[in-house]
Amino acid sequence: MDRAASGTVLLAALLLAGCSSSGTTGEAAAPSSATSSVTSSTPPAALTCSDAAFPLVRAVEEGITVSGGGSLTDAKVVTVPPDQRSTTGWPVAILAANVAAKDGSGPKALGSWAIGEAPSYSPRVALNPGAQDLTSWGSAVTPGSKAAVTPGSKATEARDHVAGLDATKTAEKCVSG
Repeated sequence: MDRAASGTVLLAALLLAGCSSSGTTGEAAAPSSATSSVTSSTPPAALTCSDAAFPLVRAVEEGITVSGGGSLTDAKVVTVPPDQRSTTGWPVAILAANVAAKDGSGPKALGSWAIGEAPSYSPRVALNPGAQDLTSWGSAVTPGSKAAVTPGSKATEARDHVAGLDATKTAEKCVSG
């Protein structure tokens, strides 16, 4: 099974196992304040960026599809609060970085990925257009790919839900300034 097909299966399985408002329906949780606050008396944990570990950067770089190879620069990671993860504990963190050709030519874009636990950091799912266009990690949920899921599918809803998390926005802002 190729990476795109296995990514589709894995993302769908994670969605069905987790990203739900009740934990039993398999529906993506609505990105609302209910998913980001524990109780009214407990303030949400502050989201902070840190430099991404080299093994994580290398794991995501394995999927870069830029002709001639590419690399990630300015890579930052933000831990996703446990109350915003699926019941399977995914995603653990959001990685954001600039993606560019190794020789400095060609496209350069901000990418963000939802990642799993170390040491494999799997599953890795491209969240934004930059990551989807320049790496293979988004092909499993990108319309037109070999293993594309249909718009409005559970996998697409899960990706879009994670893309809207405060952790994703924070990581992207740390890279883009």
